[in-house]
Amino acid sequence: MRAYGSATQQALELTPSQLKRELQEYRVQGGFSQEQRLRHWLTTVEGEMASVAYGEKLVFQLILPAGLEQSLVEFCAANQLDLELPWRP
Repeated sequence: MRAYGSATQQALELTPSQLKRELQEYRVQGGFSQEQRLRHWLTTVEGEMASVAYGEKLVFQLILPAGLEQSLVEFCAANQLDLELPWRP
């Protein structure tokens, strides 16, 4: 029995592991002048900008760790960004 236990422990120690976190996607619209502020804020919350569509208004597709919705709402309000909250069933 002990041989199996140590073999299992050794296998677990050698197996790469990954931390999984729940992510949420948002769309934000704003002007070109707001892009750098938004990018900087994303680095402070470990978020990322998945894409940017350039047009009359810029449309940013954001990916954030779950639990940051209120922080994003406040950031967008303070920086005159239009936030599209994710759809929930």
